[in-house]
Amino acid sequence: MQARNETPDRYQRQMALDEVGPTGQTRLADAHIVLVGAGGLGCPAGLYLAGAGIGRLTIIDGDRIERSNLHRQVAFTDDQVGEFKAGALARRLSALNPDVHITALTSFVTADNVAGTLPRADLILDCSDNFVTRYVINDFCLEHAVPWVFAGVDGFRGSLAMFGGGPCCFRCLYPQPPAPRGNCATNGVLGPVPGLLGQLQAGEALKYLLGLPTAINRLVLVDARHLGMRQLALRVNPGCRCQHNNRAASPPVPVSSDSGDITLSWQQWLDGGRHRNGELIDVRTPEEHRQSNAGGHCLSGPKLENWLATQPAHRPVGLYCQTGHRSALAARSLRAAGFRQVYSLAGGLNALSAATALTAL
Repeated sequence: MQARNETPDRYQRQMALDEVGPTGQTRLADAHIVLVGAGGLGCPAGLYLAGAGIGRLTIIDGDRIERSNLHRQVAFTDDQVGEFKAGALARRLSALNPDVHITALTSFVTADNVAGTLPRADLILDCSDNFVTRYVINDFCLEHAVPWVFAGVDGFRGSLAMFGGGPCCFRCLYPQPPAPRGNCATNGVLGPVPGLLGQLQAGEALKYLLGLPTAINRLVLVDARHLGMRQLALRVNPGCRCQHNNRAASPPVPVSSDSGDITLSWQQWLDGGRHRNGELIDVRTPEEHRQSNAGGHCLSGPKLENWLATQPAHRPVGLYCQTGHRSALAARSLRAAGFRQVYSLAGGLNALSAATALTAL
């Protein structure tokens, strides 16, 4: 690995620290970190981890760069609008440090694909922007004994915690998703705030790999408006799945007791009048949507959750895909996140009669 021998000048300033030195630098060069999300948190975290000489980075994000991202996702440039974030960030980090082996995956992490999407790693950084993904990461890390660092941003404020080396997990902190409050798109965010939290995530990751004390089992609260920071000790929730042996058998996201029936037939969607007051959402890929669709927006993953946060809570939303499988998974996750009027249209496009229902829509 070049980070050890051929380019010592690149790392000499951090190797001058007693806590790092040649031994610590070798630890970093041998490490594999996964970034789930390549946006406001993933950009700064990735830049500092690559700069530090982490041997292997995997970046996972199915989102594309939008111009409204650029004020805070400073690894990207205006001419990259429309590109996949994961690929663009991977190229930026490779240009910063060719020593680092980088893999980019242009997909979202879901309960359905997590086993095949999240690779085995020394550490996972949650740089996503939604609770559904965080629960999926938490449950995966519990099952496979992988530590992970959570961070979240809201306006001028941020929070951070590390899980995996003690009695608590993310579900102890949030047994149920909090009520939807919107996101960066709806609430606004000061650009440097996710930058600060992403740097803190990178710092916690480096400290963990170097064997230094971290924020494990503590919640760090950051107030950038008043330059405040405080820490709270996390407490074990005795009823949490992390305190029991059947972790893997538990549902991947918490299901609210009042979630109701999430599946409707196309006829129920039409007969109930929901189609007049509601919205249709195609959760397939844009390519599939262009080939054939039943109308409505084409949204999935965090983009869908972000869009829902801007809609009236009483508005019905019908999700569809080709067969009804993907829409059912999405509807269950969104119900668990607090969106009560989301339904999956059974059978998807395969069950939709082009002669009748498409005309009615």
